[in-house]
Parts: sequence; C-alpha cells; structure tokens
Amino acid sequence: MSTLVGRIEDAKLRQSLRKPTVSLAAYDFFLRGLVHFRGFAEGDNQQACAFFEKALECDQDYALAHSYLAFARIALQGYGAAPAEVKQASKTMAQRGVDLDPQEAGCHRMLGRVLAYTRELDDAEYHRRRAVELNPNDADGIILMGDMLAMRGHPAEGLQWIERARRLNPFHPHWYHATHAIALYSLKRFAEAAQAINRMPSEGRWSSRLAACYGQLGRVEEARAEVAAILKAKPDYSIQTFMNQVVLLERREDRELLREGLVKAGLPA
Repeated sequence: MSTLVGRIEDAKLRQSLRKPTVSLAAYDFFLRGLVHFRGFAEGDNQQACAFFEKALECDQDYALAHSYLAFARIALQGYGAAPAEVKQASKTMAQRGVDLDPQEAGCHRMLGRVLAYTRELDDAEYHRRRAVELNPNDADGIILMGDMLAMRGHPAEGLQWIERARRLNPFHPHWYHATHAIALYSLKRFAEAAQAINRMPSEGRWSSRLAACYGQLGRVEEARAEVAAILKAKPDYSIQTFMNQVVLLERREDRELLREGLVKAGLPA
C-alpha cells in the first residue's frame, strides 16, 4: 500500500513540474505543425517549421514546440545532410525543450532524435530511454528505442521494440516502415526490408536503401531503376556521400552490409 501511495505522490510531483502551454493559440499552431511534421508531401517540413515557430511566438516557453521545431529544422535541411551549424542549433533548441519540461516524454524523444544526427549516440540513447520511462505506452517512443538499438548494432533486440510499437499503434505513421526496414536489413531480411520501404507513400531519401535491398536480392533491373532515379535527382550522388551524410549505423559490419548492397545495385562509389 505504501508503494502505491508513493507512486501516486510521485506522479503528482511529476505533473506539478510540467509546464504545458496556457496559450490556446500556441497549442493550435503546434497541432497544425504536427500535421505537416507527420506528412510526406513536398513542403511539409517547411510548413511544420512555420507553425512551430508561430507557436513559440505565442508562448516562448512552450517546451514541445521547441523540441519539435528542433527536429523539423534538421528534417528541412536534409536530415543527415543538414549543415553542422543547423544540427548544433537544433541540439541547443531541443535541450531547451527538455529544460523547460523535463517530465515530457516528447521532449526527450525529440532530443534523442536530434542527438543521433550530431552523432552523440550515448546521449541519444539516454534520452530515448528516458522518453519510454516517462511514457511506457507511447508507440513513437518505443519504436525510436528500437531504432536506436538497431542503429547501435543490436537489430534483433531493436526489431522486438519496433514490432511492439507497430502492435500498439496499428494505424501508425508511414515513417514506422522506414525504421522497420533498417532493422530488417541489418538482419539480412532484405525482401522484408524492401517491402517495408515500399509501404511508404514516397521512398524519397529511402531510395538508396531500397536499391541496396534489390542489390542484395539480385533484382538487378529494379536496383538499376532506383539508382537511375537517385542520379537523375542528384547526378553527383555516391555511396560515399550516402554513407557519410545519411547512415547512422554504428557497427562496422552493419555499415559494410549496406555498402555491399549499394555496390551490387550499381550506385557509384
């Protein structure tokens, strides 16, 4: 009984420390930003940034708006290809979100995502784990923990988290498929990884990974078609560019497995 009382009191304390916005306008702008943040249409990242910025104009201490704007700016600038100064500014902004509301799982989740792109993987994992501790039933937090494990060389364990998130939210956003594909590829389940990517409404920056899947499967024509589409959009694109800018895999053998697929697909070195 004393344990239950302690948990209730702890929950009350955490709630008392929360600082959600009191501005309905800020909240409205934030929700509008979320719609674009979760979209895949051209201009969605730019629109997400604009709405999150408006939310902060209404309430400069709105923690979640700081956190989501931080990651949206990295997304707008090409994720891993974003300039170093953008990543560092986003890190500062995402940390500001956590400082404003340290009990908000979403703030830790976004900081964990940003830190992956600044290659601070120990800290990224800490904040992703903290997000799950604060909200154990949040499918987004759970799948991002799975993504972290796959990124750090534990794809089998990561896949368990990813599948749990997919069960918790069967109507999940499309980016879940991309995260699923990362773990599947590292487990050499190339056909399933390709299927996961193809469930996305637009492959976009995932064309390189899809080409690698087809390369590993010996589906030469499909691999060459993906490579042709990549080079049409970015004539100077190469395996080295992709590996250096986009790929966050920490384990050498996971990186080499991905590189191997891209070589088989025919992407220039």
